[in-house]
Amino acid sequence: MLLTKGSKGPAKKTPAYRWRATDIKPSEDLKWNEENVDNADLSNTVIELFELFFDPVVIDLICTESVRYAAFKGNHNFSVTPGELKTFIAILIVSGYCSVPRRRMYWSGDEDVRNEAIVNGMKTDRFDEIMKYFHLTDNSNLDVTDKFSKVRPLFSLMNECFQKYFQQKENLSVDESMIQYFGRHSAKQFIKGKPIRYGYKIWILTTSLGYAINLIPYQSTATVKAVPGLGMAGQVVLDLVTALPQNCFHVTFDNLFSSLALAEELTRRGLACTGTVRANRTGDCPILDTKTMEKKARGSYDFKADNEKVMIMTRWNDNNVVTLLSNKKGVEPLGTASRWSKKEGQRVAVPQPNVVKHYNSTMGGVDRLNQNVGLYRCGINSKK
Repeated sequence: MLLTKGSKGPAKKTPAYRWRATDIKPSEDLKWNEENVDNADLSNTVIELFELFFDPVVIDLICTESVRYAAFKGNHNFSVTPGELKTFIAILIVSGYCSVPRRRMYWSGDEDVRNEAIVNGMKTDRFDEIMKYFHLTDNSNLDVTDKFSKVRPLFSLMNECFQKYFQQKENLSVDESMIQYFGRHSAKQFIKGKPIRYGYKIWILTTSLGYAINLIPYQSTATVKAVPGLGMAGQVVLDLVTALPQNCFHVTFDNLFSSLALAEELTRRGLACTGTVRANRTGDCPILDTKTMEKKARGSYDFKADNEKVMIMTRWNDNNVVTLLSNKKGVEPLGTASRWSKKEGQRVAVPQPNVVKHYNSTMGGVDRLNQNVGLYRCGINSKK
């Protein structure tokens, strides 16, 4: 481009953010309101709690579709009552904490494996028959674009129940979970380094205690419609939080999901967020780079905030350099973390920004859920 006398030249691109070396200022729009909390009374027995989720609608769905599937397979005499189905599910639950090598051993005459509760609840042939025809949807009306169409009705009903009986707490977390499966299926995943490496991947929104609020099964590009700038993972977070009641929840997630665009959109929706963020997703933020931070003492940190857009980027040097993005938690109040010092031969206190402490204390909801499920994982499997 040729410049003539008096010309101002090409216009400079206005930066998307105005980063300053200052801590974030709390926004009243992102303040948790305890008065908006309306939790259902759950002072119930264990069986009553179970029936809140496996309510008559869910039980009727399974009974109806199982009978339909039996007829499809040529057995027009098959029927199952709600009581029988609940007993069937109870046996599956028992198999999670009283495991035997083969399921028929529960009905064995040998005292060391026989389970009297199961024997008295249902005969083995009846259990096998219900297992054979157990079904959740009409095979003649499947959505061919949905890899989870055979279980989608149950997913939908469970999500409704999860949200209905959700005991509202401010801090929530989003992460992925795995349902173990070794058979063949187009949605099966392999994730190296996970406790469960083979199976179905599920995106989950949970409380810090591991209560599931919303589930989205992963099925590659068909999972959600990715929005430019957010990617699939960012859009998953937005889809999960749409189920939340009106209040300023604080959602925590890891660097798979985090981006400036996602944080901006959550702020616009009145939701607080905190997450680790990858070095290539920090945009134009002039925060000290990772290599420079690695040379500094453990506990060193750098931060930049844009208080107009309610955003702060914090980089902290611990065993590794970690970068966090938040629209609510900043550096202050500065805390400490106990770390082993090889040089001093003892544990020492190192500075820790408040945003790091918040992330560490609230990110484990899905891990807690996985732990709870793992303790009672069903020991009776089907090849269907």
